[in-house]
Formats: sequence, C-alpha cells, structure tokens
Amino acid sequence: MRCFVRPWVSRRVVVLSTMLLVALAGPTWADEAPPLVRARHAIESLDYVTARAALTEALDAGTNGPDELAEIYLLMGMVSSSLGDPAAGTDAFSRLLEISPKANLVAGTSPKIAKPFAAASELFKTREPLRVTTETSVLPPTITVVVASDPMAMVASARVAVVADGKPEQVLQGTGTDRIQVALPNGKRLEARVTVLDAHGNRLVELPEPIVIEGAEEPTPVQPVTITPPPPPPPPSPRPLYAQWWLWGGVSVVLAGTATGFGFAARSSGRDLDALNADSVHHDFQEAKDIEARIHRDALLANIGFGAAGAAAIASAILFVTQMHASSQERRVTTVRPVPIRGGASVTLEVPF
Repeated sequence: MRCFVRPWVSRRVVVLSTMLLVALAGPTWADEAPPLVRARHAIESLDYVTARAALTEALDAGTNGPDELAEIYLLMGMVSSSLGDPAAGTDAFSRLLEISPKANLVAGTSPKIAKPFAAASELFKTREPLRVTTETSVLPPTITVVVASDPMAMVASARVAVVADGKPEQVLQGTGTDRIQVALPNGKRLEARVTVLDAHGNRLVELPEPIVIEGAEEPTPVQPVTITPPPPPPPPSPRPLYAQWWLWGGVSVVLAGTATGFGFAARSSGRDLDALNADSVHHDFQEAKDIEARIHRDALLANIGFGAAGAAAIASAILFVTQMHASSQERRVTTVRPVPIRGGASVTLEVPF
C-alpha cells in the first residue's frame, strides 16, 4: 500500500509544482507574447473579451501579412458572434472572405458563429473578392496599382520596394483607393515588388513576382546647338575716279554746254552769211566762203559735243544705277540664326527682299 501511494503522491506533487510554475510565469508570458498569440489562448480559455482586445491590438499593429490578417478577421468574427454582436461578426467574416475567398468554418461550428459567416458568404456570391492589377510607365518610370475589386474598401495605400541598377533598395509609397500611382527612380533596369496595404499598414496583397522595367533612364538633356552665321561679305572697294557717276555727269554737262556754244556760234554765222548775201555787191565771194566754212565747223563741233555729252550722260546713268544696286545688296544680307526649342534647336533663315 505504501508503495502504491508514493508514486501517486509524487505525481500529484509534480503536477501541482508545474501548475505553480506556470502560474508564476503566466503574467510575464502574457505580457510578452504577440497579441495574436494571446488572442488564441484567450479563445481557448473562452475569454472572448480579452481575445477581442488582443485581436484589435494585433490589427492596429500593422505588421501582419495576408495569412495573419485572414486569421485575425476569422477570430474577430468568431469572438464578435460569440459575444452577441452578429453585425460585427458578419463584417469581420466579410473582410476575411475578401482577402481569403476559400476560407471556411470547421464542421460543427456553433450556429451563433455559423449564421454571421453564412451572411458574409451570401454577400460574396454577388461580389468579387479583392483583386488588384498593375500598370507601368517607362518615362517617367511609374507603377500604378489598379484596384479592380475591393467591396469592403480595405485598400488604403501601396508600397513599392525598388532596386535601380543594383543600387540599394528604395521603399516608396503612394496612397489611394482606386488607382495608386507610385513614382520610381530612373535607371536602366528597375526591379520592383508591390505590396497593397490597409489603413493600419497590414499587407493585404503581396505580388509574388517582381515587376521589371527597362530603359527608364533619365533622358540626356539636349545641348543647344550653336550655329555661327557666315561672316558678312567684305565691303566692296571704292570705285576709281573714272568710274564715278558724278564725274561723267559733270563731263556730260560741260560737253553739252560747249556743244550749245558751238550751236549758237553756227547760228550767228548763218545770220552773218544771210546779211552778206543780201549785200553781196559790196562783198566778194571769198568772204561768203569763209563764213560758210565757219558755219560748217561750228555745226560739226556742236553735233560732236552733243553726241559726246549724250554718251557721257548714259555712262553716268549706268554708273549711278549700278552703284545704287551694289549699296542695296550690301544691306540685303541673308542671315542664319539658331533658335532653341524644347528638346533641341531649330534654325531660322532670314532672306530680305
């Protein structure tokens, strides 16, 4: 009998000692355990009030991935339903089904929990679960997260971890609900991983494959092109004196004046000849011959003078016109000017008329 009791007593002492150690260590473990772990243990102990507080703390922490987030909403739905709040239970189950459409309750779950879950399931018969797609742009490098379906309005922002040309990873973030645009750095090759977050910072969606963008280099600024216009033509050398229009104009005037003088002299000699012929009885034939010769000489010189004056006048006119034309050509210089424009430069050609 003594041998039978001792082992029983010994086992009881061991059990009591273990329970005492757990009791002594319990508060420290409960304080240090993650809130989701504390919520699990509280549910196992049917302490739903403590479990609800721990689940709220776990959700607010914002450090959960899609799997942890699905468990939090599952346990929230169970706890809220068990505490007599079916509306909160349905909301939690709806969020669960949005991020994990295949989630289900174990067989034999209490109707108090099963009914809110069934209501959430009925809701998603007509609604699509959470679905996002991405769009990319090369210049400027951008990733746009397109929220194609989010019936519970859980999406709040998107985070992009990008590696540009092997440099250290950069984490960029953008906010929005329908289209979330995140600007990326420039680079020859960008590798970006996209994560969709809720309002607490929890990861709703983690795209498994990186998005690769190539050719997103910053465009090289176009250097302005400087076009040096050709130097203006050298001024023409001044004309020699004999090629000046005014000289030949003066010669024309002098010759015309001289020819006019000879013309008057010939006319005067003609009157003298007429007077001599009228009084021929007092004059001999030789005098008439002399006057006639003088008339022919003066007339010839007048004709020569007028002809030379006309030639000089024509030469003066030609020289005047050519000189004025040359002066106008000097003023009418064709110029080429560079004009900077966006993305390069253009050239303007100025041709005077």
